[in-house]
Amino acid sequence: MQDIITRGIDALDRLEFAQAFKHDYEAIRTDPDAWSEEVSERELWELSSRALSGGSVRM
Repeated sequence: MQDIITRGIDALDRLEFAQAFKHDYEAIRTDPDAWSEEVSERELWELSSRALSGGSVRM
């Protein structure tokens, strides 16, 4: 019985996380300034990832 309750709580936690993530993503996506900042940050992460893996980095 305890296992069923634990699995139910875990499923609810995952659902709430996914819903909050979707809401926040949509809010950023519809705000041009926030989206521009997001894209810039992703590009920096991509450059860092390539540099750490030994790939070529172009700026």
